Amino acid sequence: MGRLEVDIRHPLVEEWTRFIGVDQDGEKYIKNNVFIMEDAHKGGGFGTRAFASQVRHAAENGFSYIKTNPGGRLDVILQYGGMNGYYTWPRLGYDLELDAPGFPDSVRASIKR
Repeated sequence: MGRLEVDIRHPLVEEWTRFIGVDQDGEKYIKNNVFIMEDAHKGGGFGTRAFASQVRHAAENGFSYIKTNPGGRLDVILQYGGMNGYYTWPRLGYDLELDAPGFPDSVRASIKR
């Protein structure tokens, strides 16, 4: 179906894009494509507040779901910092089966079951 890409500008964010679309079943959805905070502003809660606002407004406007592809590799995150989507998104309510296709083996191996 159709989709619209939105590029958001904010002084605390390095890069922020999302897609708004309608899936094959006619359901409206949002895909958070990229969300990278400026290093100086990481850990202050802005990302969590922004996502909570997005969820609230999406629900109020008839969107069925929000999806994303979490970024980052756990080994790199632990050693150097950087993208931490595999850490952050689950804490904000995202759920992904550990055996899902495309789930990185390096992350799967680091999770204690």
